[in-house]
Amino acid sequence: MAKALGPTGEFFKRRDEWRKHPMLTNNLRHATPGLGIALVAFGFYLVDLKFYADLKVLILIFLRVCELFGCFETLSGSGSGLIGKF
Repeated sequence: MAKALGPTGEFFKRRDEWRKHPMLTNNLRHATPGLGIALVAFGFYLVDLKFYADLKVLILIFLRVCELFGCFETLSGSGSGLIGKF
């Protein structure tokens, strides 16, 4: 149990209550509403951008290999492969 405050401690306790006023605390959180949601959304955007950039490179490599081995010659008709269409 806490020690009882003396007259001096009680004096400062009453005068320090203004520091705990809701208007003076949590100002950063209230000054930037939606910042947390925006940061999460931007993080998902960056992950998505990286994933699809890597996926595009893999698809282009796959198409180049298939063109070299003639996998799509029957599909394209002209024998030029699918790379020229992209």
